[in-house]
Amino acid sequence: MTIPDLGPVRFEERRDAGGVLTGTFAVLRAGARPLLAAYLAIVAPVALAGGLAVTMFFRSMAPMMDPSRPPNPEDLSAMFGSSYLGTILFGLLTTSTLMALTGAFVRQFREGVAPEDMTVGGLWDDTRSLILPSLGLQLAFGLVAMLSVLVAIIPCLGILAWIVGLFWALPYIAVTYAVRMLEGGRLASAFERSRELIRGRWGLAGGGMLLTGLVMFLISSALSIPFYLIAFAVGINGLTDPVAMFEMMGWMVGPLQVLSSVTYLVPMVAAFVVHGALVGQGEGGGLWAEVDRLAGEPADDLAAGDDLAASDSLRAAGDPGSPGSAPGSSAPATPDDEPAAPDDAPPGGFRGGGYAP
Repeated sequence: MTIPDLGPVRFEERRDAGGVLTGTFAVLRAGARPLLAAYLAIVAPVALAGGLAVTMFFRSMAPMMDPSRPPNPEDLSAMFGSSYLGTILFGLLTTSTLMALTGAFVRQFREGVAPEDMTVGGLWDDTRSLILPSLGLQLAFGLVAMLSVLVAIIPCLGILAWIVGLFWALPYIAVTYAVRMLEGGRLASAFERSRELIRGRWGLAGGGMLLTGLVMFLISSALSIPFYLIAFAVGINGLTDPVAMFEMMGWMVGPLQVLSSVTYLVPMVAAFVVHGALVGQGEGGGLWAEVDRLAGEPADDLAAGDDLAASDSLRAAGDPGSPGSAPGSSAPATPDDEPAAPDDAPPGGFRGGGYAP
C-alpha cells in the first residue's frame, strides 16, 4: 500500500527541523476545519469519558486527603477500583482514536481530497480501520517504555541514561507510527522501515519532533491557564479543605482532558511531515517526482535518476519537437544535423529551462 502525495501541502519535500514545524502548521491550517469537526465528533466524547473516569478516581481518593482520618487498609483497594480501570481504558481509547483520526486525515489529504470536501463521515470510515493498528502501536510502545524503566534503577547514571534513551527513541516511534498508517505492514516491518529512513538523518527527525513537542507544550499550557486561575481564585476565597480541593480538581480534569487531547494533533501531524521529509531526502520523492510524471518521463529512467539521459534518448529516437529531427520524420537525428550550441547555453529539458524556440 502506497499513499500518493497529491495534497495542497506536500509531505515528501526536503526539509530541515524548522521546515518540519512550518510544514506541520501548514497542513493543520489547510485542514483545520474538517480535522477539528472530526475531533469534536469522534475523539472528544471518548476524551470526555476519560475525563469523567479521572474525576471519579479523584473523588474516590479525596477522603484519603483528610489528615484527621485514620489509615484504612481498604483505601489501597479503593485506589485501584473501577474508576482507576476506566481511567486507563479511556486513556488508551482516546489516544488510539486520535492517532487513527490523524492517520485517516493525512491519508485523505495526501490523496488529494480537498479539505472542503472532507466530511466527518468519510474520516470516520477511514478512522475505524486504523483504530486497532493504533492501539497495537500504543500498547507496544507502552510495554517498551515500562521495560526501559529498569535502566533507571541502575545507580548514579541510570536515570540519565533512561531519559537519553527515551529522547533518542522518540523519532523512531513517530516515524514507525507514520509508516504503519501510510504504508501498512506489520509492526516489526514498520519499525525496520523507520530505521532505514532515519539512518544518517536522526537530527532532522529528532529536531523536528522536539520543536513540535515544545510548541504543543506551549499551546497546552496556554489552554490550561483559565482552569488554573479558577482553581487559584476558589482557593483564595477560603476553600482550604484538602478533601474539597481534591474533589474540585477532579471536576476540572474532564474539560482539561478534551483540551489537552486536541493539542496532540500537532506532534501527530508532525510525525507524518518528518516521514515525508525523510522519504524526500532519502528516496527522491516529492514535487519533482510529480513534475516528472506530469512531463511524461519514463518510469525506469526516473527510478535510476537519469531523467536528462531519458530526454536525450527521446531526441535521438526522432522526437518531432527536438532539434535535429525534421517535421514529420521518425529517422534518428545524427550529430551532424544538430546546430552547435554555445558553451554557456543553459541545459535543455523540463527542469533546465533551456527550451529552443
